[in-house]
Amino acid sequence: NCCYATGSVEGEEYVGGFAGYTSTNATLVLSYSQGSVTGDSNVAGFTGYNNGATIRNSFTTSNVTANNIGAGFAGTNGSSGSFINCYASAELNVSGSTFGGFLAQSWSGAHIASFWNTDTSGVLTSAGGAQITGISSAQVADEATFTSAGWDFTDVWIMSVGSNAVLQCSNLLTPMLGSGTQ
Repeated sequence: NCCYATGSVEGEEYVGGFAGYTSTNATLVLSYSQGSVTGDSNVAGFTGYNNGATIRNSFTTSNVTANNIGAGFAGTNGSSGSFINCYASAELNVSGSTFGGFLAQSWSGAHIASFWNTDTSGVLTSAGGAQITGISSAQVADEATFTSAGWDFTDVWIMSVGSNAVLQCSNLLTPMLGSGTQ
């Protein structure tokens, strides 16, 4: 089953829609957050500060407002944290100079096949390297964007009608039915 958090979150530092601070040896899989996240520093849609956790097959649509160090998915990635097959698709409003579409800053870690929506965030850059990619809303709504990066649409993900990928274990949106003629 999926783990999720919905609603509004407010705080000062280490503020996230799913978790404020994730630490070494933790693994978060099949998780998502929706709502809004507001704070001062290390503020993001999923986790404010990732200090070594592995986060896989997770997403956020939580809108973010931060004074500094803010991002769509994670504010800061510290000691060897990893993001694998994750995405952020939400509004991003950061008044400071340290921000990113997916990650605001990253010191180390393996980031694989993860994305953020450049149209909803209004942000064209992210920390974390070449495996974290900004994509348009049209690309977010296209399953091929994700399957070409190795995402599993057989057992893990499903596309929602006119929207984006969601976890199969969630009950978020109506699944997209096949097209064609009978």
